[in-house]
Amino acid sequence: MADDFLRQSPLAHLGIEHAAAAQRDAAAGVSLCELPFRALVTLRGRAEDPRFAAAIRQSLGLDLPLDAGETSGDDALRLLWLGPDEWWAVARDGGPELAAQLGSALEGMLSAVVDVSEAHATFEIAGPHARDVLAKGCPLDLHPRRIGPGRCARSLFAKADCTLLQIADEEGPRGEAAFHLVVRRSFADYCWHWLEDAAKEYGVTVVAG
Repeated sequence: MADDFLRQSPLAHLGIEHAAAAQRDAAAGVSLCELPFRALVTLRGRAEDPRFAAAIRQSLGLDLPLDAGETSGDDALRLLWLGPDEWWAVARDGGPELAAQLGSALEGMLSAVVDVSEAHATFEIAGPHARDVLAKGCPLDLHPRRIGPGRCARSLFAKADCTLLQIADEEGPRGEAAFHLVVRRSFADYCWHWLEDAAKEYGVTVVAG
């Protein structure tokens, strides 16, 4: 990983942090923000091996999600089910440390742990029209009956590979739908401008992450 003083968001050239508002304009239907430097660790292993799940639980204090789209944890540290033998461990920061922690816990088991934090960008899309904006570029059924808080899915967004995680809905403490959209770093600029353009009809505020 690059030294901290060399790390740059894939959107650094846009100067978002200087133009961002502290919170969404009440009249705007959508808020967008970049969540830079999120920790993202790919975890592979055998879910049917009780030692694997036990080691994860002991290391992270979280149960290993075993069903499609299931997650465990919260925004500080979360596990996402991405396939029968693949998960992401996501945290606010500290990818190398998280990978080292998991690697140590799984030593001697059939497993793989890779820090892929710097290869991805994460955006948060929230507000009463967040679902409408995402639906313009994502083929998933985003109706609340199909996807809700704590659910994730791999899909496409504006033809770019993405992972979508819903973190809140209208019934929760935030009182609005909110999603995290994770895309490859090389698509960050393209997807960000796509989101801004798609949200214009609803009114959009760029907020600080």
